Amino acid sequence: KSTRCLLTGVKAISGADRVLFALKQDGTVVCYEVYDKKATLQGTLLTGIAELSYYDTSRTIALDKNGNLHYIDAVNGPDISKMKKTVIDSGVSTIFDNGSYLKDGVIWEYNPHTQSSTVVYKGKLPSGIKYFWENKNESYFVLTENGDLWGWGNNQTGQLGNGGKYNGQDPYIYVGSYKAEYTTVKIRNSVPEKILGKVEQVWFDGRQVFAKQKDGTLYTWGDGE
Repeated sequence: KSTRCLLTGVKAISGADRVLFALKQDGTVVCYEVYDKKATLQGTLLTGIAELSYYDTSRTIALDKNGNLHYIDAVNGPDISKMKKTVIDSGVSTIFDNGSYLKDGVIWEYNPHTQSSTVVYKGKLPSGIKYFWENKNESYFVLTENGDLWGWGNNQTGQLGNGGKYNGQDPYIYVGSYKAEYTTVKIRNSVPEKILGKVEQVWFDGRQVFAKQKDGTLYTWGDGE
């Protein structure tokens, strides 16, 4: 079928099961029901919003212009009256996918089950962070506005792209059989290090990382390299 214009003046989108959220340039977040090959407008959910980001298949997060972080639970479907909207933090500077956000130079992550936020990283971070990712095996990456990709955390298979160098220790690395033997192994970088510049896109496949630079050059490192 041919394309059709659903909405104009859109700044960002997010979604949940049978739900589409759209942040307009004027700061309003509108909600659509996506069902039976149609997208039906349900109404305005929030106003005064600066950023919108995906959390999971039933939730999304939004940052208003005053730095308040809103958690939207759409587990009951696209009916706006049944959505749970909660302000979970304040003084937030920017938000990332999967419930992570930056506040006072610290990366936090919200857990809806405990209804609390925990620190992901507290330390010196590069300025101008645009994106943050947490890989499956506790490796962490940030991409800045000027295209610098930084990484820290688990470096067991060289997924930080620095040739397997370490600057910290992890005392909880599993090295034995099912009897759960543990030892201290130097496989963790405790502070962010710059991996590559002029990066535009990043993709992860387990412990292997792929990064595309702005000129079209594709780099890879980590497991299997």
